[in-house]
Amino acid sequence: GGDKDNRLEVRDRSDKIELYINGKMISSIKNVYGYPNGVVGLYSGDGIEIAFKGLEIRR
Repeated sequence: GGDKDNRLEVRDRSDKIELYINGKMISSIKNVYGYPNGVVGLYSGDGIEIAFKGLEIRR
């Protein structure tokens, strides 16, 4: 819900990218580009408010 905290994770596994919510994998996407380096980006659509608590990005 909108008032509940959720833990989101994105894991790069070289050949695929795994997406998790609260420790449960919800999707796996084939990494067709295979970028060894890159930039992290966060996006939300118009009219959507997002807050982050304890944001951590690590390699």
